[in-house]
Amino acid sequence: MSGVDDNFFDEDTNHGGDAAGGAARDGKLILLVLSPQGIRQYELRTDPLTVGRALGCDVHIDHPSVSRAHATILPGPSGPVLRDGGSTNGTYLDDAPVLGEVPLRAGHRVRFGQIAAQIQLLEATRDGTARMVSAEQFAQRLREEAARCIRHDRSMGYLTLEVAPAHVADLLRIGKTILQHTLRATDAITIAATGRLDILLGEAGKDVAEAAARRVHALFGMSKVPVELGVATFPGDAPSVESLALAAQLALRSHSQGGVGVAQGAVAVLQIGNRQAIVADPAMARLFANAERIASATLPALITGETGSGKEVLADALHHLGSRSPHPLIKLSCGALPHDLVEAELFGHERGAFTGATEARQGAIERAHRGTIFLDEVAELPLGVQAKLLRVVEDKRVCRLGAAEEHPVDVRVLAATSRDLPSEIAQGRFREDLYYRLNAILLAVPPLRERRREIRPLSERCIAEAARTARKPAPALGKATALALEAYAWPGNVRELQNALGRAVLVCEGEVLEPRHLPPQIAAQPSAEGGGPSRPEKTLEIVIRGSIKEQLAEVERARLVEALEKCDWNQTRTAEHLGMPRRTLVAKLGALGIERPGRSR
Repeated sequence: MSGVDDNFFDEDTNHGGDAAGGAARDGKLILLVLSPQGIRQYELRTDPLTVGRALGCDVHIDHPSVSRAHATILPGPSGPVLRDGGSTNGTYLDDAPVLGEVPLRAGHRVRFGQIAAQIQLLEATRDGTARMVSAEQFAQRLREEAARCIRHDRSMGYLTLEVAPAHVADLLRIGKTILQHTLRATDAITIAATGRLDILLGEAGKDVAEAAARRVHALFGMSKVPVELGVATFPGDAPSVESLALAAQLALRSHSQGGVGVAQGAVAVLQIGNRQAIVADPAMARLFANAERIASATLPALITGETGSGKEVLADALHHLGSRSPHPLIKLSCGALPHDLVEAELFGHERGAFTGATEARQGAIERAHRGTIFLDEVAELPLGVQAKLLRVVEDKRVCRLGAAEEHPVDVRVLAATSRDLPSEIAQGRFREDLYYRLNAILLAVPPLRERRREIRPLSERCIAEAARTARKPAPALGKATALALEAYAWPGNVRELQNALGRAVLVCEGEVLEPRHLPPQIAAQPSAEGGGPSRPEKTLEIVIRGSIKEQLAEVERARLVEALEKCDWNQTRTAEHLGMPRRTLVAKLGALGIERPGRSR
């Protein structure tokens, strides 16, 4: 860390106070230090406060620009004063070098070498509401802190904590203690829902945020109030500030017996255009990695999978991750159009081509020029339309209805189907030549029942979206409910999950979504009574930095390390466990830089 911007601290965080003497009467002065480990807060006491790199200093700053005994803050006749200790790189107050002893006032900017700090006034009236903010103010603080993190290459922490409905009063009472003894002046706390508090930790990495969570957990433990906490950081655990709360909630659901869950496991939230895809299954990770590799290809692609499994999301990835992303992505649901309108919708028409064609109109293929056209349920196209589509795929030429001539079009064709196309060909309902042209690249999306690791995070997101649409607080996902969801077969896949949870949120009258709120066929799963599959020990990793390829490499790396640990780092057993040749495993370990702990290169 070097060259810290002295304007890092916002002016609105200076809580006023004309002098240190006034601070002593109306509150207390604190020194906020932007250290390499995050923001540290120190109260300016009536006894001297030493600042330096030495471990024995009251304000310990581990940075090469700070001398071992850099400066001292002393009590003065009208408040504290700052004195440089003969430091190598100097002590500065509002950009002026400190010579002799200078008084400290609220709002002063201090610099020890390259490390920025500020004097602030902490009000004496802080009674649990000073840093408690509304949901709107909290969201605004999140956006401001996110912008600051990006600008200064920093990170911020996010804690979410929940108690059972019977302990809501305890939550608010202990929340006051948290404000007084655990949080810093730069932190904020809000009531996110009944029984839930969310906490923003400015300038906090994962270790700082987890340490704060442990302190909060200990406060609840002293009062014998059971609490669950989730810890996440931005930008390390979420692709956007909007998804940071989801990352913390997912961490809370995956907490260990200690009651604190930290984002670190096996779910990736991938940013694809304006939408996010949750990926937790290794097969889906490989699928999206393949999508990135072929995104800029011009060959057609055929996406297969059951209805509602996510074929459209994969089509979005193929478009937005490729060179055609600045140009249109036109989607056409072939099964939703009447057969007599399909041809006109797809290829367009000239004026007078048929009754009602009062003017010429571009079809979907022309509108997708230089971009991508996605034909969902392509097997629903009539055979005559399939023949014209083959012409477009092969020759990149399109002919409108009623037109005498074709004209060129630059478009990549993506097609999707939930049907067995070879069977459709055998029964004469799909052209074999079109099948082989579309099948230049084949991508198969597995059904949700084969991606059970994704059910819980997908459910959390569905609940949040349904609650937002219904304009009501999002209920927590009960453990029995989550187990029932994981045990169900989901013949309608993700679409069925969205519909089931949308209905459940509407009928839920409390703070927890219980099995009785689910449709009967889902609520009747054995796991709702405590049986069924157990939850994996590690269920969370929200990855955001770098390309999709880099993100998924991290997911694969986590999977391999987890398998190696289970097999005591025996490569032969690990390869058997993963179902891959040992030489493939060895190659992956080398490519990902995975080594057994304690072994150096």
